[in-house]
Amino acid sequence: MSLVARLAIDDLCPLLMGDLLVSGGEGPKDLLIPTVGPRSNVFPKGSAFVPVALRQKVNVLAPNLAIGWCGSVIAAKSIIKGLKSEAEKKPLSREDLKAYLDNVDDRTWELGVQLTGFLIDSCGPARFWRNCSEVKTNDFGMIVALGSGADYASKYFQNFSSNKILGVSAGMNVLDRAISVGASAAGAFLCHEMATHRTIGNYFGAGYEIISQFGREFKKLDEITYIFWLARVTNDGVDATLKMLAKYAYNGEMLIIRAITVADSGPTIESDFTYHVPPIYTEVGSYDYRTSIQPDMDSVCVCNVFEFPANGKYTAPLVHVLNHKDKSTKPLILKIEDRRFIIGLKKDYWDPIIINAVKNQ
Repeated sequence: MSLVARLAIDDLCPLLMGDLLVSGGEGPKDLLIPTVGPRSNVFPKGSAFVPVALRQKVNVLAPNLAIGWCGSVIAAKSIIKGLKSEAEKKPLSREDLKAYLDNVDDRTWELGVQLTGFLIDSCGPARFWRNCSEVKTNDFGMIVALGSGADYASKYFQNFSSNKILGVSAGMNVLDRAISVGASAAGAFLCHEMATHRTIGNYFGAGYEIISQFGREFKKLDEITYIFWLARVTNDGVDATLKMLAKYAYNGEMLIIRAITVADSGPTIESDFTYHVPPIYTEVGSYDYRTSIQPDMDSVCVCNVFEFPANGKYTAPLVHVLNHKDKSTKPLILKIEDRRFIIGLKKDYWDPIIINAVKNQ
């Protein structure tokens, strides 16, 4: 019950993205979900099978090895924890990886787990997958999508050119394009989730992590802010109402999400929660939360997501990704005082968004 997608940009730059939702039998404790708040907003009491936790579905196990999983938590934890231990001893080759996976006990595979990812060895980058299959797309060649969100992700990437996305252009280098593709997909998925709750109802979502290849190493995109707007085109341009902001950052291997929702009455904070999401191979209780600092909302990478409802119905959003390489001049400006805030994007970033928003509606 997940969404994990593995693809490559221009058949060169790997991109791995995964959601955060883990589901199981309903317990007495409710679960807070960054996009929808309490689980009970989607699953009323007595639903039996419900989201029960947030865990990372994609991980960098070594500089040359990135993996995504879905299915049995027990099986995934056993396989990935063991693989991480092997990868820490030496850089694994594709032959080493195949041998390790071939030696996993059949009873573990029978619990129901799917894996995919990338590895770099002396022969270059390689992709791998287990208990799943590849799907051909026009824009990204062969991709893999896992979990209950597999069809949802496959459809999105198969129709990628028709999506309303700004900031993904041929003028970018391949890493910039990978970041923009991953961030724009995550932004679109989260917007749909907040507006309709359908993806949560199908047991995937809550948030998305992004892994790509930075030089010769796999790394997670470790600083991004998503900004969600409810918008409409007017004679003067675009009337956009801020709905939510979500900042993704890391403290070691722990993902930290700070999600701020905005009151309908104006620029006042309705809720401000920080979520801690661990990897599958660590024990939740082993993390020292005293070392965690609530992240600010500024980011080098900013993803603006504009929802333009049509006659009260949800339509695919317009997504604009800003990947600003100069960390000394971040494009997002946010000031919070007494639960009220002022948000802005620097003029040279904001103007193209407004112009293109009008053109695309």
